[in-house]
Amino acid sequence: LADFGTAREWTTNSTVIGTFPLPPECMSGSVYDGRVADAYSFGIFLFELLPKNTYIRPDNCTVIKTMLKTTAQLNEYNRTYEELIESCLQSVPESRPSAIIIQSTLLQCLKDAEKKPCMTCEDNLRKCRFQPCKHKLVCESCFGKLSKNTEGKSNCILCWKTIDQWTEDENNDTYFG
Repeated sequence: LADFGTAREWTTNSTVIGTFPLPPECMSGSVYDGRVADAYSFGIFLFELLPKNTYIRPDNCTVIKTMLKTTAQLNEYNRTYEELIESCLQSVPESRPSAIIIQSTLLQCLKDAEKKPCMTCEDNLRKCRFQPCKHKLVCESCFGKLSKNTEGKSNCILCWKTIDQWTEDENNDTYFG
C-alpha cells in the first residue's frame, strides 16, 4: 500500500508520476527524495481511511489538516494516528517520518486501538465484563448508574440480558466467550 521502493537505494527523482494530491516537492518540478514523497502519499492514504460523514477530496494539505481538526471520530485513544498523518504531510520533506518511524507508530496505533472507551461516558476505559452474556461495555462508574429491572439487577446495554455480576479481565474485546 505504501511504495517505499527507493528507501534502500536512497535515490532522488525528478519524474512526476502519480495521482493527486502529490507532495509539494513533486508539484514544484524540482528533484525530490522518493522516500519522503512516499511518506507524504502514505499520509494521504491514512487520512482516506478515517471515517467521515461526507467525502471531501483531499486536494491539498490545508484541506486535510482542517478536516483532521474537525473530524469527531478522533479522540485521545487514536491521537497517535492523527499525529502520524500530520507528520507525513509536513510541507518540508525532511520533516516527514521515515518508513521505520511510520511502521513503529502504526504498531503503537494498533496497541492504542485495543483500548476501548466506556460506551456510556467515553471518559474511562471499559472495565466490567457482564456475566452471563460476557459483553464488556462500560466502566465501573457507569455500571453503577445502569437502571435496574424489576429484580433489582441491571440489563446489558447491548443484548438486554440480566447481569448477574461483572468481572474484570485483561481482554478488551467487546465479547469474549
